[in-house]
Amino acid sequence: MIGVFDSGVGGLTALAALRSRLPRADLCYFADTGNAPYGTKREEELCRLVRADIDRLRGAGCRRILIACGTASSIYDRLPVGYRLHTYPILAPTAKRAARVTKNGRIGILATEATVRIGALAGEVKKENPSLTLFPVAASPLVTLVEEGHTSDRDPIAKRAVREALAPFSGCGIDTLILGCTHFPRLSALIRREMPGVHLGSASEEGARALIDALPPEEAAGGARLLFLKEPSGEESPVKK
Repeated sequence: MIGVFDSGVGGLTALAALRSRLPRADLCYFADTGNAPYGTKREEELCRLVRADIDRLRGAGCRRILIACGTASSIYDRLPVGYRLHTYPILAPTAKRAARVTKNGRIGILATEATVRIGALAGEVKKENPSLTLFPVAASPLVTLVEEGHTSDRDPIAKRAVREALAPFSGCGIDTLILGCTHFPRLSALIRREMPGVHLGSASEEGARALIDALPPEEAAGGARLLFLKEPSGEESPVKK
């Protein structure tokens, strides 16, 4: 079984990406809503929470785990080796893809406060190509926006919030924007409207693709079960396939 976790609903975008590519796989999702949001927390607390999330999913029988949270993925290298085994962060593959698709070498990063502060995503992009120019912008309020259900491209609250979040990119000349939080793909329509012609790199899609690329064929098939771990008991709750 493949486990996926985030602090809330954002990771469901990564879960959907896995589900579409692995229709027969058994998937298990955990949202650590009791400790949300992750995007404003310090590194020490994030390490503690991520270890607990991995333990919870492994305890439910997950053999491989996708960290479907940009903030949680930012501290991946600080986790003990045992927690990194068969655990896949989403930032490195996202950075690699963005570094390859940019034409003018100017990349925007839209992420949470913690992801921007820790700098792991920017570091991964620079690792691919040190000459790239990066423009990181913290947009933690967009996480709350998505959690509250304001994702429609007709929602005036969402329109205003997205416009304000993207304002710092004005005049930067970026041709690629990394959505470094799994909540943000839910706002893709609004972001594209504000930034036409800019390539959007989704951490949800790239993270899911990286896990699938590393998955042995025998682990790609199962009973097509989709389970959610309840908070806080950790009981498995089957949902519609």
